[in-house]
Amino acid sequence: MMGNGKKKIRVSEGERTAEASGRILVVDDEPMIRATLERMLEPPHALSSAASARQALESIGSGARFDLILCDLMMPEMNGMDLYQALEKACPDQARRMVFMTGGAFTSWGTEFLSSISSPQLEKPFSPAQVRALVAKQLESLGKSRPASD
Repeated sequence: MMGNGKKKIRVSEGERTAEASGRILVVDDEPMIRATLERMLEPPHALSSAASARQALESIGSGARFDLILCDLMMPEMNGMDLYQALEKACPDQARRMVFMTGGAFTSWGTEFLSSISSPQLEKPFSPAQVRALVAKQLESLGKSRPASD
């Protein structure tokens, strides 16, 4: 712990550390989107990423916990909707922390799904200001003043 009450967390690149405001998982099959969100949010947040919904589910199933999960809605094999439904059963607290990123072009069942849940949405393309504002609002609404523990 640091003197200001924030936990010092080691992040993905070697010895670099950050005072984390939140632990965020980015789930997107596009490497450029994952890298862009990392640049936008880190620091002050500690980011992890998953290239697929299945990889995210395995990580959470192994005990990893996140304050927020930014998840692409449409991905090959297992999509964001499938991840949400799996987390609702296995780890409902993590399902409630999901924010869905959409490119606007999705199916009618995708539209129905998004209207049936309370998770926020982030429309692609997004600006750094939009992402940071949404993340701050979501972390505040969750009462997040320090990272979730594993």
